[in-house]
Amino acid sequence: MKDNYKITMKSFKEIVHPLATWKFWKELITMTLGMAVGAAAVYYCLMPSKLVIGSISGLSIVLAEIFISGPRSCRMSA
Repeated sequence: MKDNYKITMKSFKEIVHPLATWKFWKELITMTLGMAVGAAAVYYCLMPSKLVIGSISGLSIVLAEIFISGPRSCRMSA
């Protein structure tokens, strides 16, 4: 039983070790900031202009127009 515990703790340390490195955290922060910039670009640039491009962002604009805005007869005119 004790030998099995040592193997498990060794495996756990091998898995957790990369979390203690600065390289891991730097890459995680960079990816998070990149995703935030991409999300802001879609929300603030593409959504107001109703410009539909390919990929997931275009699909999200079309689905938002269909499901969130409701039918065109129910919308209030500006």
